[in-house]
Amino acid sequence: MVIILIISIFNGGMPGAVFNYGIYPRSMGMGKAFAGVGGDVEAGYYNPAGLVALRSNDLRAAHQTLYGGARLEYLGYSFPTRRYGSFAFTVINHALEGFYSFDENLQRYSSFSFSENCLIFSYSLPIGPIFGVGANLKGISSKLAQYSDVGIGGDFGFFLFPHQPYSVGFAVQNVVPPSLKFNEETDVFPITFRLGGSSKLYQDRILLALDLAQPLEYELNPHLGLEFVAIPRTLILRAGVDGNELSFGGGFKRTLGHLSFGIDYAMLLHHSFNYQLGNTHKFGLYLEFGGYRVWIESKPKTFSPSPTQKDNVVWLDLHVHAKHPVKRWQLLVKNSLGEVVRTFSSWGDPPKRLTWDGLDDVGRVVADGDYYYEIVVIDEKNDVLKYDDFLTAIRTIGPAGELEVIPQK
Repeated sequence: MVIILIISIFNGGMPGAVFNYGIYPRSMGMGKAFAGVGGDVEAGYYNPAGLVALRSNDLRAAHQTLYGGARLEYLGYSFPTRRYGSFAFTVINHALEGFYSFDENLQRYSSFSFSENCLIFSYSLPIGPIFGVGANLKGISSKLAQYSDVGIGGDFGFFLFPHQPYSVGFAVQNVVPPSLKFNEETDVFPITFRLGGSSKLYQDRILLALDLAQPLEYELNPHLGLEFVAIPRTLILRAGVDGNELSFGGGFKRTLGHLSFGIDYAMLLHHSFNYQLGNTHKFGLYLEFGGYRVWIESKPKTFSPSPTQKDNVVWLDLHVHAKHPVKRWQLLVKNSLGEVVRTFSSWGDPPKRLTWDGLDDVGRVVADGDYYYEIVVIDEKNDVLKYDDFLTAIRTIGPAGELEVIPQK
């Protein structure tokens, strides 16, 4: 009996290609250019050192279809600590059912399946304010028809400038290469060098990323990605390209003080096969919570200033969760045009509560309209926490109407 397998359908023509597919729509929509991005649980897949930029607990799950009818399921969780670095756990299930074996006359004999299960434990540690290191310990179990095996491997990485508008990452994937044996054949995962960089522009609303991935004995694969925050805290658009695929995607996000959640999507078009393969679609959900962040709760949401009444104010409750003691803070109140009308700032820890009386820095009552806040906190390690949102609406002019005058007799 002869078993005919089109290997490239499920492993990309390279052993361990499951570690090159991408796992979540954010990075896949950016052309898988992520070694120099970091800051979320996906860093454990591309470059574990990127976890040094993590600021909140991050939970993500995704489903994606692959070429040839294969599928890939993903679940990841990461969290930072104050003293012991950041940790992440990644679970991947990769499967393809419906393979058929054939006899020497090419008559279908029986069907079988292929499956892989991967578990990655990631750890990163900052070494000073601008440098971090990270490592992965990963295990993979694989089953092809009646053959199965288990392999263990490891990755190592570096990350520069984790909290700056630009950052650089370098990872050696499979520095301890896993190997899997099927019958008489042994697959050894190739050592892969991955160098990446990213830059934030336009008030951090644009993210540009570039990766160069070089597996030993295989071709260099460049990755280029773009992420644009079209509507702050709401809509994100992405595009990317690498040596095999052109990608587009986006996501919707909602932030509620101490947590953020959203949905992401990516579509991949296989340009290396002249787009003859069908498009594939990736869907994901995420939840970010806890960790290190800052926000303000204000009330009332509609306010009419009255300088003569000292208790007529907007109450501002400040929530500051910094990784290190606070060195300096600043709170700006802005109008709908982005102009600063009131400034609060000081050294050391900010107060738990502030009040705003509706006056500007000169002491004049501000004009009617919607007002927003921007709070910036800098800790002793010069890490910056920043957040902006709606504050209150100033209304001093009543609704339009008619005044009826009744003449006196």
